[in-house]
Order: sequence, then structure tokens, then C-alpha cells
Amino acid sequence: ECTTVVKFNGTRPAPLVTNTSNEFEFFTSKELSNDFAEKDRLLSGDLSEFNQISTEFFNELTFCELISAKIVEFDEFLHRVHPKHTDLPVGEKLFTKIEEKMVIAITLKLLQNRQVAIGPTRRECPTEQECNKPYSTYQE
Repeated sequence: ECTTVVKFNGTRPAPLVTNTSNEFEFFTSKELSNDFAEKDRLLSGDLSEFNQISTEFFNELTFCELISAKIVEFDEFLHRVHPKHTDLPVGEKLFTKIEEKMVIAITLKLLQNRQVAIGPTRRECPTEQECNKPYSTYQE
């Protein structure tokens, strides 16, 4: 596992849009019991209801494609000894441990599906003079 800082050389991912939830209630006015004056009323929210507005956004996930990978590997045989009871070719020895090091360079392409607003297209005009008129006065 590894992590790295991503330096964007193009468009950054779209910012996350968070979900919202808002509760609301309706006002009610009710009569009170005989323990209160006749003109008094219970002013409160309607406790027999629960009302809520929820908005949920489904953000586009970023994903990646592997463009290239380069592996530079270094293997070193440790604790090399020449055995006493065996004849080995010149330069060869026995070892009991191996140390492996490598550098992995990968190139990834980070992608995200995005909605893009496309502006209006150029209108077709029969003559150059017609194209220079404001759009509201153009007649076919």
C-alpha cells in the first residue's frame, strides 16, 4: 500500500455536494382545559405530524486508469558463504537470506464523469449583413 499527493495538471474533480435535511411543522391553535382562562389557547406546532424535506446528491466517483508501469528491481544475496563440503563453480556461494528492493513508477489517469454545459451554436444566415443583425430582428 502507498499514498501520494496528487498534483492536478488539468481540471480538478468536482466538489462534493452534501445532502440536506430540513424539518418543518405547521402552526396549530387549540383550546385549553378548564384550568385556563377562556381566552387562552394552546399555540404550538402540530405534534401529530412529522414533515421533512430531504435532498440527496449522487456525486460522481473519481476512478483511474493505469497508463504505464516501470519496475526497477534490485536483489541482493546476503550471508554468502563458500560451503566446506561441496565444490561450487568459481564465484558461486551459498546464501541463506535475500534482500529485495524495488522502485515502482506508475502513471495513472484520474477520471470523473462530468456534466458540461455547451453554449449556443452559431446561427446560419443567408448573407453577411443578416448575420450582423441582432438575433431578435433576424427573419428567415
